[in-house]
Amino acid sequence: MEQADFTDICSLLETRAHVQGSRLFLRHVQDDAIQTRSFLQLHIQALRLMHAIRDAVPKGARVLLGLSNPCEFVETFFALLYAGCIPVPIAPLRRKSTLAPLESIAAASGAAVAIVDAPLLAQWREGSAAMPTLSIPVRLLCPADFTALPDNGNGLPQRAAADDIAFLQFTSGSTSAPKGAVVTHRNLLANQRLIQAEFGHTADTAFAGWLPLHHDMGFIGNVLQPLYLGIPTTLLSPMAFLERPARLLQAISHYRATTCGMPNFGYAHCIARVRDAELAGVDLSSWQVAFNGAEPIRPHTLQAFAERFAPWGFRRESLYPCYGLAEATLFVAGWRSGIPWAERERPAEDGGATAAPSVASGYLNNVQDVRIVDPATRLGCAPGTVGEIWIGGACIVRGYWNLPAQTTEAFGARLQDGSGPFLRTGDLGFVVDGQLHVTGRLKDLIIVRGKNHYPQDIEASIGAGSPAFGDAACFMADEQDDDRIVVVQEIHRTDIRTGDPKAWRLLINDIVARQHQLAVADVQFVLPNAIPRTTSGKIQRRKCRTLYQRGELQVI
Repeated sequence: MEQADFTDICSLLETRAHVQGSRLFLRHVQDDAIQTRSFLQLHIQALRLMHAIRDAVPKGARVLLGLSNPCEFVETFFALLYAGCIPVPIAPLRRKSTLAPLESIAAASGAAVAIVDAPLLAQWREGSAAMPTLSIPVRLLCPADFTALPDNGNGLPQRAAADDIAFLQFTSGSTSAPKGAVVTHRNLLANQRLIQAEFGHTADTAFAGWLPLHHDMGFIGNVLQPLYLGIPTTLLSPMAFLERPARLLQAISHYRATTCGMPNFGYAHCIARVRDAELAGVDLSSWQVAFNGAEPIRPHTLQAFAERFAPWGFRRESLYPCYGLAEATLFVAGWRSGIPWAERERPAEDGGATAAPSVASGYLNNVQDVRIVDPATRLGCAPGTVGEIWIGGACIVRGYWNLPAQTTEAFGARLQDGSGPFLRTGDLGFVVDGQLHVTGRLKDLIIVRGKNHYPQDIEASIGAGSPAFGDAACFMADEQDDDRIVVVQEIHRTDIRTGDPKAWRLLINDIVARQHQLAVADVQFVLPNAIPRTTSGKIQRRKCRTLYQRGELQVI
C-alpha cells in the first residue's frame, strides 16, 4: 500500500509489521547498550500491552505517557491507541523534581492514569523520601504492570477513523500556560505527506535524533515520519546529547543518517561542547538534511556550525531552516534541501530595513495556507511587511482540549473579507519571494515610545558582548508606565568566580543603549539553564518576568 492509502497511523504500523516485519525500525543507543525494534516486534509488543491496558483503563480515557526509554514509549503509545485510549505525552518524571507539570496536564486533560518509568515508580511505591507527593489523584503505572497481567486475548485493535483523536500534544507554553492541542489521525497523515515532500525524503532516508518524544518535533518528526516512510530511526536520549553532544555526530557517522535536526540551541551546543578529539573517524558526509526548527533561527549559529564541522564532511547546503508548531501538527514550511540557506535584513516599520538579519524559515507550500495579517485590521500585509502569521489547511489541529473559548479565539480567526477560518499563531513574520521569515512572538514584543523592539535582537547583541555570556531574557520592567527593560543574563560556569559582575552590568547597559536606544532598569545574573525554556528550547520571557517579579530567579 502507498502511504496515501492510510487513514490512521495504527493501520500504518500494522501494515508495516505485515509487509516489512523483520526490518529494523527503531534503534535506541545509550552508550554501549543498543536496543532495537523491528516493525513486527513493535506491533506485537503493542498488542500484548493493549490487552492488559483494556483490563486496567477504560476506553476513551486520557493516559499520561511519561517514559524515557524510546522503545517503551513507542510501544506503549500504540498500545494505548490499539486499546481505544488517548495518549497524552509528558516529560519523564525525575527524582525530587516538581510534579507541577504532570499535575497541571493531568487536570487539563482529565487523565486519571499516568504511565511512568519502572524504577521511579518502584521508589514511589516504597515511599522513598526522595520522591515528591502527588496532590491530585493520578494512578501511576509502568509498562511492567501491564505485561505482568495475563493476556486475555481481549479483542482486536481499535479501528480509528481519520478524524478520531490520535493524541493530545500539550503545547510548550512559551507565553502562556500549556494547552492540549487535539491532534487527529488526519492531521498526522497530512503533515507526514507534507514533511516527506518538502524534505525530499525517500526509502533510502535514515533518521537520527535526540529530541524528547513528549515534544512534537521529537515524536512526529523522528518517529512517525520514519514509520510513515518505512525506514529506520536511531535515537539517543536528550541527556546523552546534552552531556556529550559528540555522541550525536558519532551516531550520524556510524549509522549513515541522512536526516537529523534540532532547535537552534542544539547546534550552538555542538559548537561549544564538541572537541576535535571526539571526532576521530567521524564522517558527516551522509547528513543531507540538518533541519533547524527554531524561531527565530540565528544566522551566526548556522554559519558557525557549517564552518566548525566542514572538516568532517558536513556541507553548508545541508542546513535546513524550517518553521512549525503543535497547533499545525508540526511542520508548516521549510527550506529546499541541497541549496544554501538565505537571510535578509528584516523590514522596518517605516519601510526601510533594520540591521537585524533574518533567516528564511522556508518556502510557502500548497498544503499549509500561510497568511501574514495585521492583527488589528485583519487585513493581509503587503510582501515584506511584518505581521502575525495565520495558517489554514488540513494540518491544523481540531483545537484545544476542553477549552472552547480559547479554541475559538486561536482557531477561528477570519480575515476582514470573511475568509477563513485560520489559526492565529501568535508568531510574527513576513514573506518575500515566497520565503517565510519568522521574526518573533507577538506577546514578547517590547514597545517603547511607539517603536517595536524584538527581545531576541537585544539578547543577541548582549550575547556577542562577552564570552562569559550565555543566553539571556529581556522584557519590560513595568508594562504600565516604564520604558526600561530588565535583562536576565546566564553566565558560563567557568566565568562565575573569575568574572566582574560590575563590569558585565556596565557592558550590558552600554550595549543596549548604543545598539537599541533603550535604558536598562535591572540586570540579574543567573546560572546556565536557569532561564525558563520550553521543551524545544525557546526562551519563556513572560515566565521569566513572573519569576523576576516574585524574586524567584536563581540569582548568582
